[in-house]
Amino acid sequence: HRRTRRRPLMSRSSSAWLGAVLLTLALHLAYLSQDTRLPSDLGQYFVPLPALYGALQGGAWEGVWDALISRPGAWYNLLTALWLSVVGKSSAAFQMLDLLSFGALLFIGSSVGKQLGGEEAGERARLAFATVLCALPMVVLSARTSWVHVPEATLLLAMLRIWLGDPTLSKRWSVAGLAVLGALAIGLRPSALPWLALLCGAMIWGVAGQRAKWRSLAWILGFWALSCLQMLPYLETYLAAKAMARARYMERVPELLPQLIGAVGVLGGLVATAPFAFLAAAIGWRWGFVWVGLVSLFASLLCWALVRDRPGAADV
Repeated sequence: HRRTRRRPLMSRSSSAWLGAVLLTLALHLAYLSQDTRLPSDLGQYFVPLPALYGALQGGAWEGVWDALISRPGAWYNLLTALWLSVVGKSSAAFQMLDLLSFGALLFIGSSVGKQLGGEEAGERARLAFATVLCALPMVVLSARTSWVHVPEATLLLAMLRIWLGDPTLSKRWSVAGLAVLGALAIGLRPSALPWLALLCGAMIWGVAGQRAKWRSLAWILGFWALSCLQMLPYLETYLAAKAMARARYMERVPELLPQLIGAVGVLGGLVATAPFAFLAAAIGWRWGFVWVGLVSLFASLLCWALVRDRPGAADV
């Protein structure tokens, strides 16, 4: 009998993808153990967190729920306060939530890329997605900034993954997952609404011509509409800030002439690398560096031999 070859548990692309993910998570866990500074809250997402954490530790609850409900991200503040109450109040514990969200974002987003690209191309898409996204903790962790966009992107990508697996909304768990995750995304930040509007259009397209599935879509949209009620007091402030963002941006943008000077400088840097590019293409990059070094050495010797600081030159 001819022996059948065992199929490997993981392809080469899958191994590279998993290695990139695990290496990134391990490096940033090591970074967290060395840097114990508390992260900054530039977006003021965690304003109710200190009062909520104190209330969970036995403090007063008066005014806590009012401050919590009047701002977006109420459920995430509550989750963070519960997490810190269990594992302890520290910078590493706080940043672990961002790192967990980042890990989930890697796995879910890579799964979306694999599903969209098919079997072979999907593996390469997953590896490319993971490679690009592995730089994200540099913003979240190294800059010591708590970035609420990470859990937001995780929720939205999870919803996209569910819809790609069941575009006709024929499974109950798909309907429940889309409804709950959408409500959490809306409750986290109002910026999720444009993305949910796009997903809503995709879901309408998926159930088109199937009257029985419209009830599932109605359940999802109704759940999202109820979630928007909590955001209504804050939505006006959010939209006004977005409307004024362009004016604030234009105040900080430099004038046209400095921008043109910077663009010409960048263009000059690109043009300056062109000779070496042609040289490397002709004789290889190793010998290219050798010739560049020799030319630089000759130019240095020429300057040493010819250039003189004449007495009295500074008085001219």
